[in-house]
Amino acid sequence: MTRNFTQNFVGGRRVDPLGADFIEVRSPYDGSQVGAVPLAAQADVDLAVATARKAFDEGAWPRMPVVDRIAVIRRFAEFYETRSDEFAGLVTAEMGAPAWFAKAIQTSFVIRAKPIWLPPRGILGKCIALAIPGVTQFGSVTR
Repeated sequence: MTRNFTQNFVGGRRVDPLGADFIEVRSPYDGSQVGAVPLAAQADVDLAVATARKAFDEGAWPRMPVVDRIAVIRRFAEFYETRSDEFAGLVTAEMGAPAWFAKAIQTSFVIRAKPIWLPPRGILGKCIALAIPGVTQFGSVTR
C-alpha cells in the first residue's frame, strides 16, 4: 500500500505546501516506497506555528468547558477506533513493526482514552465531582 500526500494539514484543513520538495517514506523492512509527503519549508513551519498560536489564543478550545472537551475526545476516539486496522497497517509499512504490535499500539490509544468518558465510581467519582465543575459524582454532566 502506497500513501502519497501532496498537502500539509494546518488549521484543521489540507493546504498546499509552500516548499516544493517531498520526502519518500520507505519501509525499513524491505526498502520499498510506502508513501511520499511534503518536506516542510521554513515558511510551512512558520504558518503552522502561527495558526496553532492563533487557535490557542483566539479559538474555542481553551475556553471550552471540560465536559465539552471530553465530548470532542470521545468522538475522536470512537472514530479512531473504527480505523485502527488502517492505522496499524500504516505503522507496519512505515516502521516495519510487526502487525500484531502495531495493532496493539493503535488500539491502546482508545483503551487509554475510554476512562475519560466512563462514569466515575466510588471515591474517584467524588473527587472528580469536587475538582471539575459541571461533573457530578455519578459522572453526569450538568450545564
